[in-house]
Amino acid sequence: KQKKSEKQENQEKFEPEPKTIVTTTTIEKGHIYFFYRPKINDPEVSNLNQVQRTYIVLYPLDFPNKKIRVFILPKKSIPSTKNHARAWSFLLKASSTIEEISEELKPKEYATKTKGIRRLGGVRPIARGVYAIVKKKTEYRTKSNTANNERSYLAYVLETPTEPKEVQKAFGIEKEGSYVIVVKNPLRQKSGSFKFSGGPKDVEYPQRLLELFENYSFISVVSTELLDFEGAQIVLIGDRDQLGGSDLAGVEDELKELEEYDKLGDEDVFKELHLRRDENPPQPLEGEWK
Repeated sequence: KQKKSEKQENQEKFEPEPKTIVTTTTIEKGHIYFFYRPKINDPEVSNLNQVQRTYIVLYPLDFPNKKIRVFILPKKSIPSTKNHARAWSFLLKASSTIEEISEELKPKEYATKTKGIRRLGGVRPIARGVYAIVKKKTEYRTKSNTANNERSYLAYVLETPTEPKEVQKAFGIEKEGSYVIVVKNPLRQKSGSFKFSGGPKDVEYPQRLLELFENYSFISVVSTELLDFEGAQIVLIGDRDQLGGSDLAGVEDELKELEEYDKLGDEDVFKELHLRRDENPPQPLEGEWK
């Protein structure tokens, strides 16, 4: 066995032991809404098969300094947090104007050459809660070098209803949930993307945001501006640890505090987004299909 030199022994003696430093930062908080829209010319819904689209709406607390965003989930249900299930989603609308958002959620009517007038009912609110977008940076320090790993999460706690009922469970909405969230690089089409009929055109990021992707196909939400450009594609990946896990230590307390501060009821769903009960039936909030 080769004997260590005096220099090697001194290095081992004085160099610090390997360590891991974790920093968690909440970069945005607000209200989260879940909606569904019935299929064309079908005014009543009694199960998931009669749903045309599912929406997630993020309403930041510092609106209008930050935009309200309407995301579409093509697979209709929220990915399960129990087995790292994942789901594509894309940004349908981002706006600093409430009227533009509410218009997107209202009933729609359009004419076709072959089938005449087609009608889409207004969206139905499924649930409302509070959310946080969180950045987690892990720094691995060894004797010889330092490596960094960064993840971003979308976490929520349900407010209305307070417990998931039949409708919420059908969409996979739980009392609370957390998801790893990544953003698709629009310049790396070969790595996979989701094409959806009726969706927006391809996202057009300014150069300063494109540079954040470097050479990667996906990146974490290093800036919430990545979620402000229509056509942006994201992937939500169920987080097994949920809010009580080590990855999101402290975030659950933040959301619970915000939930306590809010104390909002069913009516606030309609007031905040300028919706109408006759156009956006509230029954799903109570666990009943409509």
